[in-house]
Amino acid sequence: MIMRYTNKTLRGTFAMELAEIKTGATAASTAYMLRSVLPPAAVAVLTKPSKDLGTLVKGAGIGAELLDKGKKRARSSGQNDVNDHAAQSVEAAALAARKSYVGQRTYDAAAPPLDWKAADGQLGSMGLLYVVLALILTNGRTLPNAQLRSQLRRLCLPPGEPLPIGLRIDGDLSLDAPVANHSNLINNAPRSSATEANLATIESFLATAVKMHYLEYAKSSTLAGGTQQTEAAPARRPGRRSTTGGGNGDEAEEEAAFDWKWGPRAHVEVGEVAIGKFMAELWTLGASREDEEEEADAAAVAAASQAIDAEQEDEGEDDDDDQPGSSRRRGKKKAAPRKSTSQKTAEQRAEREARLMRDIERAAGSQLT
Repeated sequence: MIMRYTNKTLRGTFAMELAEIKTGATAASTAYMLRSVLPPAAVAVLTKPSKDLGTLVKGAGIGAELLDKGKKRARSSGQNDVNDHAAQSVEAAALAARKSYVGQRTYDAAAPPLDWKAADGQLGSMGLLYVVLALILTNGRTLPNAQLRSQLRRLCLPPGEPLPIGLRIDGDLSLDAPVANHSNLINNAPRSSATEANLATIESFLATAVKMHYLEYAKSSTLAGGTQQTEAAPARRPGRRSTTGGGNGDEAEEEAAFDWKWGPRAHVEVGEVAIGKFMAELWTLGASREDEEEEADAAAVAAASQAIDAEQEDEGEDDDDDQPGSSRRRGKKKAAPRKSTSQKTAEQRAEREARLMRDIERAAGSQLT
């Protein structure tokens, strides 16, 4: 009852809802998170610049109104000092209202309501998380650690190396910057220093994803070499390496003996269908760029062929003009409306995405949820 009333209020006020995350078997291990319930069409509108919002944020009306009130109040009191102080206060308030801060960065007032450029360091890290979730999904929803590490190396993300700048922080990386300007790889909790952020590795990224319940890891039934794992050799936690001198090969093999899976938060916040669409859009975009020349050539050939057919039809109609009951006298047959290039491209992209979604479902092992 309380949950239902809470979600009703959240949906009507903030377009969000409180979702339950099962982090364990017991009720005490249950966590909650907020997620947006805005439909995709509304999100698409919010990502476009709004003239009305830009006018409001610029404070053309609000700032002027506040300034006039301050000046009138000061003139009525007859105090010039108060007048100057009121004007300065109102101008400062209007300036603060016109600005949208993320750290120390100021963005255009005419920016869209949902401005991805003003993100607090989440775009790059969430993109990497989506890639990891996609790799797990297309491997039957379970991915061995050795295979994940191999794929990450192909993406130039070897273990122990600092992450690229685009995957660390979207903010001020200088040591003299305020702590509020530094944000975690996934959430925007403040970091202790920029040095810690600059030393972030793929191990710390995966550990943070596990801590935030985006990912889970479980003991694998087989070791990296294909041998059966026993209960006496549990899988080592990701990101930890032994500092002992002996048994490096066995420890490395043991460390790789666990599988990665989706965490409960990934299911609740992202979903398999969204990751499938994410992959389909990426592949469709790449295929569209690669096939532009082929499609242009095919369109040119089709146009030439239609021109030849039209000329042949005109010649045939001219020959039939002298014959009684000719098709020209009965009237020409209406030709089917031709589709524009944009319509054909949209249809081809939709067909390609649908085909890719079917392939992703087959790779996952069952229908996406």
